[in-house]
Amino acid sequence: MKGLRSISPWTLAYFLYCVAFGVLFWAKLPPNMGPDEPNHYRRAALLSHGMWMGQKFEKDGKQASGGPSETSVTELEGLTATMVFHPERKFTQELSQQSRTFPANTLSTQQAFNNTAFYSPVFYLPQSLAIYYAKSQGLSLVSAIQLARAASLAACFIVGVVALSTAKRIQPWLFAVLTLPMPMFLSSTVSQDGLLLTTTALLAALIDVRLQKDDGKIPLGIAICTFLIATAKPPYLLLALIPLVFFWKSKAGRATNLITLLASLAWLVYDAVAVHTPLDMEGVDVGSQASYMLHHLSSMPGILFSTIKPQGKSWLLEMIGNLGWLDTPLQKWFYLTAWIMILAALGVTYMTGISWNWKRTLTLLGTLVAVSGIIILGQYLTYTKVGAPIIEGVQGRYFLPLLILLPLAFIPNQKAGKPLPGQWLASWVLILFPIVSVVASFLTLQQRYF
Repeated sequence: MKGLRSISPWTLAYFLYCVAFGVLFWAKLPPNMGPDEPNHYRRAALLSHGMWMGQKFEKDGKQASGGPSETSVTELEGLTATMVFHPERKFTQELSQQSRTFPANTLSTQQAFNNTAFYSPVFYLPQSLAIYYAKSQGLSLVSAIQLARAASLAACFIVGVVALSTAKRIQPWLFAVLTLPMPMFLSSTVSQDGLLLTTTALLAALIDVRLQKDDGKIPLGIAICTFLIATAKPPYLLLALIPLVFFWKSKAGRATNLITLLASLAWLVYDAVAVHTPLDMEGVDVGSQASYMLHHLSSMPGILFSTIKPQGKSWLLEMIGNLGWLDTPLQKWFYLTAWIMILAALGVTYMTGISWNWKRTLTLLGTLVAVSGIIILGQYLTYTKVGAPIIEGVQGRYFLPLLILLPLAFIPNQKAGKPLPGQWLASWVLILFPIVSVVASFLTLQQRYF
């Protein structure tokens, strides 16, 4: 009992909501209904073929990235793809029974999955082990997907609990963001995104604690988290500079961060040369698009504005939650309520006051804005037709790591003050709000797929 009393209410509530969301998505999310889940499954399954990374190969006269994958994965993908972007098509009993006829371990062929083959293996490791076990036991492909989802959520739960247990002043913020439907959904599907988000939360927590000590040192944990985040996706490379914002005065801190940055850059260069190939999409050519951008630099602000104006609102909504293949939005009333809770989380976090450090604040905010710009322009290079006036492919979930790191721009570089009377009530409102998120997600999935 004494041990339970020492557990933070934020940590205990996070555990309970992980269980609730996990059961919900286990029961109500059909196979392959996570964003790009078939290709994430193929990436995770590479370990069962004795491969840590994807590889380049020739396919239909073009260069592709991928590796060996079971033919049953393609067959199940064809069966479930009829539901993607078609809310009128449901996961019927007949479709459910058909999906369970595919074995996890069948004949493998070389398959292309350009959009996931180049991702680091680290965040896929729990799912890889689950898939390996499912195949070794002769389970069905659907069972393998469910086990991989469970492994992903379990790993996210462990990292999330460590983050919440470590954090001091930014616990309310981390809890509020991690228990939103979108992070919970990504944690419960076959993807690297769930562990990316919880690792980002752990990085924020470690920096929060280290700032209270104010000794300028960068612990190994901060360096490891920074490397994993920076190498997860190319646009996040600049996030390797985040520790430098806080520990610039320390010579050891600068050296550690420089080593982390160079290691991250070396990994991404290797990845680009050895594994990555552009997506094979009509009208999309990275070289031609880069040339167009260089020759039309004056047009880029207009293209950015023309993209953000109509799509910015949808990005904000997607950060809260858009399930399935981003084709299953939650109820309209929920989004406004959720953003009010996010603002309330900021209020609870800063209720004891803020000690301003303008240089640090502006540098960190500038880094987050720069990463946002790289995310958007990166989609213009790799996902948008050459010369198009609007950028395609940007998704709100890409900005979630930046949302998690946001409070680091304002937290005081001193010990947190004593809780104020109103802070207790506001904290419990935040702790109880994910109940609404679970109910809203259940109603959305039930209506969408059944």
